[in-house]
Amino acid sequence: MSAQQIATTLGNAKKVGNGYLASCPVPHHGQGNGDKNPSLSVTDGEDGNVLFKCHGGCDQHEVFNTIKDMGLLPELPPRPEYLSNVRPIMPAIPVLEHEWVYTDENEMPLFVKQRYKTFDAKGKTYKTLRILADGSRVGKLGDCRIVPYRLPELLQAVTNGKVVYIAEGEKAVDALCSLGVTATTSHAGAGGWNQDLNQYFSGANVVVVPDNDVAGWSYATKIVESLLPMVKTIRVLDLGLDKPKEDAYEFVYHYGGTKETLAAKAKGAKVLGHEDIVLIPKRLRDLPPEEINHSKPDRNALVEVNEPQRKKLLVESWDSIKDEPVEWLVESIIPKRSFVALYAPPASYKSFISLDLAEAIATGRDWMGYKIPKKGAVLYICGEGHGGLGARVKA
Repeated sequence: MSAQQIATTLGNAKKVGNGYLASCPVPHHGQGNGDKNPSLSVTDGEDGNVLFKCHGGCDQHEVFNTIKDMGLLPELPPRPEYLSNVRPIMPAIPVLEHEWVYTDENEMPLFVKQRYKTFDAKGKTYKTLRILADGSRVGKLGDCRIVPYRLPELLQAVTNGKVVYIAEGEKAVDALCSLGVTATTSHAGAGGWNQDLNQYFSGANVVVVPDNDVAGWSYATKIVESLLPMVKTIRVLDLGLDKPKEDAYEFVYHYGGTKETLAAKAKGAKVLGHEDIVLIPKRLRDLPPEEINHSKPDRNALVEVNEPQRKKLLVESWDSIKDEPVEWLVESIIPKRSFVALYAPPASYKSFISLDLAEAIATGRDWMGYKIPKKGAVLYICGEGHGGLGARVKA
């Protein structure tokens, strides 16, 4: 309907300018006495819709809904759901899922290991924080004392001659402990076995429980090699899990493993001596290449590798990597083959500093007391225009 038709239907219609005045139909208009003097503007809009405005102060929504309820407005087609196919964007920031606190013998916190959920192909990442005496946390362990997970329980078990299980990761350890046994791990997981941990296993009866993959058994090999000289006995326990990468957590919560079944498996495992080596189960050695490649990095796996593969890939232990001396462009300030950024508030002489630094590198002179081992060519790019550059160069 047009503005004229609606105004006429409402009553007391009067042509005013480009529109009409009519009686406002809101029931409580005029304190419920009705709109005796027309105060509702009704106008045809440029988009074909009718516009309303009550000059008596009625709420616009009430005016519109009242006119609509009178059947004077056409039924509008349903609005398209423009966002129906839109999915929420997953947060880019990792989300903290769990943390494990490492303590000393007296249960005083030393450091904490945190697990974060990430939204990339890997799906997770870890962070280790040192816990200071005041309870605050810092991002570097520094000279923090490195201890095994659940140290007080470990020491008690060694003293009492009980078996100590070593798994890969805190989650697997907690699962084993839920059965009523003593278990521990290192905060580095399969990344390595810190030699500082050996002292806590002197005279212990140890059972290593590897993850069900090549990297897990490589980790077990490192532990056996490190602890063999000081433990009373040491075994490597194959849980016989079905899927690659499964561990003690699945053994407990997915396979229904119990303390009795764990003990029986441990008792059936061979006590290793100095002449023994840790052999990876055949089922893992026979995995398709794609499944082995998707597991954790293999560092010391006892798996046969043919000569062409050995030439293509060099696998090194993390501990064997040597640091290389730094070559300096500006001694102690800018390394060669590096990217550096100079940032500061506006008008804090960044341009002067960068120009002075560029000139020093080009001429080979010392820069603010720092040696420049070898001068070289400098390309200075004025990314924001060259205005004022001449004055800075002269200065």
